[in-house]
Amino acid sequence: MKKRKFNGIIMMAMVDFTVGIQGLRNKLGNLVFTVGRSGAVVRRLVSPHNPQTADQITVRALLKQFTQAWRSLSAANIIAWNDQAKLYTLKNIFGKPYHTTGHKLFVSWNLEAALDGNITQIDTPFSPTMSTIVQISAMNFDSSVSPTVATVTTDQVVPADATCIIECTDQLSAGVSNAKGKFHIIKRLASGTTAGTHSIKAEYEAKFGTMLSGRKVFIKAYTTNNDTDKHVVKSVAADELSGKVK
Repeated sequence: MKKRKFNGIIMMAMVDFTVGIQGLRNKLGNLVFTVGRSGAVVRRLVSPHNPQTADQITVRALLKQFTQAWRSLSAANIIAWNDQAKLYTLKNIFGKPYHTTGHKLFVSWNLEAALDGNITQIDTPFSPTMSTIVQISAMNFDSSVSPTVATVTTDQVVPADATCIIECTDQLSAGVSNAKGKFHIIKRLASGTTAGTHSIKAEYEAKFGTMLSGRKVFIKAYTTNNDTDKHVVKSVAADELSGKVK
């Protein structure tokens, strides 16, 4: 069983049942069992914390918008999205492969495009073309100097009509080895930005606060490509980097 924690409390875990048990659903005592495409999940029966931040409200409105838009797509487009989803093989935390759905792919692509400032809805899936994928080759977070330093080093010039998106995590415990689900967009490098070292200190500290020595930070980069309809699609993510704040 793989556990997920929040403030030290186990909130949800994926379950790999033994032979003879196909799965469980519904409530059992103070536990709730369910099954999704990524596998079986058990969580505690709780009233979820809901701070209603501005980001939450924005994302929820967009999720509602694109879920409703899915119902208005033509039959041909729905088939196209379902076919496209079959091309994406994901893995759950046990390493078991599964496929997403056309609906989830449609909502995901449009959500990312909308959050990146694009207003044209993507009704038909397409395969992005990318001549160059910008990756991060090094990172340096140093709180021992004044002023403090937070930089990333890229290995390629950001190509024309593209943007390099830098994503980071908050400062995590040094023992954390998996940052899945913890990344936030920190900075965008515009088309033509040269390869080399770029400061992300102002953006990082504005998001996560003052850097603390010994904490662990994960970083990764995406290259986005705008087609003629202003659609944005991420490239395949580069391997993430991690390092401790000096």
